[in-house]
Amino acid sequence: MKKIIGVALILVVVLFALPFVVRQAQDTGQDPQPTAQEEAALPDSGHTLRVKGSDGQVTEMDLNQYLWGVVAAEMPASFSQEALKAQAVAARTYALNKGPSFNHPDADLCTDYACCQAWIARDKAQGNWGDKAAEYTNKITTAVAETGNQVILYQGQLIDAVFHSSSSAATQDAVEVWGNSVPYLQSVDSPEGEGVPNYESQVTLTTQEFKDAFLKAQPTASLEGDPASWVGTIERTQSGSVHAITIGGVTVSGAQARQIFSLRSASFDVSLSGDTFTFSVTGFGHGVGMSQYGADALRFNLITGNSPGNDMRFYVEKCGAMRNFANKLWNASRFVMMNLTIDKNELPETLELEDKWVLSKLNTLSKEVCENLDKYEIGIAAAKIYDFIWDTYCDWYIELTKARLYGEDEKSKLAAQKVLVYVLDQFLRLLHPFMPFITEEIWQAIPHEGKFLISAEWPTYREEFAFGAEESSMQQIIEAITALRARRAEMNVPMSKKVNLTIAAAQPEVFAAGKAFFLRLAGAEDVKVCGMEAADAASGDDGLVEVTTHAARLFMPLAELVDFEKELARIAKEKENCLKQIAMFESKLSNEAFVSRAPEKVVSDQKEKLAKNQALLAQLIESEKRLKK
Repeated sequence: MKKIIGVALILVVVLFALPFVVRQAQDTGQDPQPTAQEEAALPDSGHTLRVKGSDGQVTEMDLNQYLWGVVAAEMPASFSQEALKAQAVAARTYALNKGPSFNHPDADLCTDYACCQAWIARDKAQGNWGDKAAEYTNKITTAVAETGNQVILYQGQLIDAVFHSSSSAATQDAVEVWGNSVPYLQSVDSPEGEGVPNYESQVTLTTQEFKDAFLKAQPTASLEGDPASWVGTIERTQSGSVHAITIGGVTVSGAQARQIFSLRSASFDVSLSGDTFTFSVTGFGHGVGMSQYGADALRFNLITGNSPGNDMRFYVEKCGAMRNFANKLWNASRFVMMNLTIDKNELPETLELEDKWVLSKLNTLSKEVCENLDKYEIGIAAAKIYDFIWDTYCDWYIELTKARLYGEDEKSKLAAQKVLVYVLDQFLRLLHPFMPFITEEIWQAIPHEGKFLISAEWPTYREEFAFGAEESSMQQIIEAITALRARRAEMNVPMSKKVNLTIAAAQPEVFAAGKAFFLRLAGAEDVKVCGMEAADAASGDDGLVEVTTHAARLFMPLAELVDFEKELARIAKEKENCLKQIAMFESKLSNEAFVSRAPEKVVSDQKEKLAKNQALLAQLIESEKRLKK
């Protein structure tokens, strides 16, 4: 068992997937040795366990003492109180269901995370926490006490409450890992990804290190001669993890290979380059049971698109989309934190155009989300927060501020940092009810006031942030940049190719204020802004490419964008390939035997590919016509 974010997924899965019951156990009593911080009732006291420590000694330990050490070892104490409570319930269920095993025949449990649950002594944990020791001690004591005697049942029996940190696309079936079939420990889709720290990892070993490690565990293996021949057949489980791997003529399980080579999971690929073996590993843990990462994606999936009175279907694909959103949020937050030199969350005295734009949009968002929640329009509120974070903050505002963050003007750099943090803090508060775990984790890492995000003041509409004129101006600039980038993409012109840009607008002062953004984000080398009267003269020039928005007409010299001969040659080659593809698909679809005998999905795929190639051909022909004018 590993450290996790979002361990409350344990309880989410319990409620959604299986007829589990959280029940009060029967043990009562008081902790015989409470610390100064342990003022809450401790209903688990009186139940003792035999625990084998790392030194091999077996100690009789009070259940409260054991649970406290497990929660402290398995989850960072900085996490939310609810997450710590969920961890306590899982730990208690596991502990009461466990008993002596091959690894510890004389003890109920051990402190080896590879066998049982991780555990840390109170004094060692407090030493690790430093000046946070009193706060974190109280949090964990409270988590254990407030869930006192609560366990998870399946059909009246304690479940085997196993869990792991993160999965590789799907959890593992217990029968494939441990050989025993358990109805609630089957493989299910668990889309995760970049938002999970160390989701992908690598272990590199020299051929000698590889050989020494394997022979230590499997002395009968034959690892002589060419190392390229050492690794043989690899069998995989239905979730893609390694079920068995043959090395030096000896077949071991994926779990054994994981232990031998100190891998984070059994979901791995192995390659040899020169005299180095590389294990590329995905996920963390044994893969069985509940994967704690992904809890927020699941919640957000169930919330978005939902409206009162309507049933909704559950789509795993949508969980993947919400996973991508969590990744986007995580990476954007990481970028902000990497560029911070401030330690206080406050807005600057002077705001730039883009600052007023994002603050005005955040202000509107806060107002609308409050209105939606008051009407119980939870799905609509979540969708608006999603759009703001993905489009406004991540795709635009961060990009708009990069020139200031990397520039030499210290005052402007600090102002950009302050607005980035302020807006991040505010939308984390709005998102927290929907995705509590990732938002708490990020919020704890940025400058903030207060202990927990859940108790932070809720954002509300503020009249001083109603920058209507600035928001409109910035929106015009963004629309123009978007249109320019789209036209360049249509013409297959990379952003690295700089051009001279002329902008004709009814409000030229708006676009003049945004020159820097066109230079950085639209591939412009020089920007000339003029009134709309200049547009009529330029529009008749065949040597100019025109892009139109509702507020401006933008012109780029065609010769600066395209090498006509090379582009025509490229188009001709693509047309030739496209025509071959179309002929192939048309031939298949005109074959009555193929259409009648092939599965419906195969026929549908062929039709879809034909349509895509026909659309591509039409685009290529249109591009060719424009270049030949």
